[in-house]
Amino acid sequence: ILPGKGRTGSGYSAEGAVIETVMPSQDGDGVILRLWEYRGTGCRVTLRLPRPARVFACEMDESGPVPVSDQAVTECRLVFRPFGIRTVKVVPVTG
Repeated sequence: ILPGKGRTGSGYSAEGAVIETVMPSQDGDGVILRLWEYRGTGCRVTLRLPRPARVFACEMDESGPVPVSDQAVTECRLVFRPFGIRTVKVVPVTG
C-alpha cells in the first residue's frame, strides 16, 4: 500500500497529502490508512491497491464505516478539504 513498497502497482498519488498512519484494523480484517492534506489548499488523492478490496471511510477510532464504493476496487479516489484528515479502512477481498 505504501509507495515503492510491496506489490507492483500499489501506492498513492497526491500533491499536498501524505499517508501518516498504516496499521492493522482493530477487528483484524483490514488495514487502516490515515492521510492528511498539508498545504491548506485541498486536493485529490488516488490510492492504488495491490489487489481488489472494499474501502470504507471511517472515524479516527474506526467507528462509523461508510463504503467509498459499492464494490471491491483496485483504485480509490479521495477528496480532501484544506488541512483535512481522512481515515480509510481497506479490507482485501478473499475468494
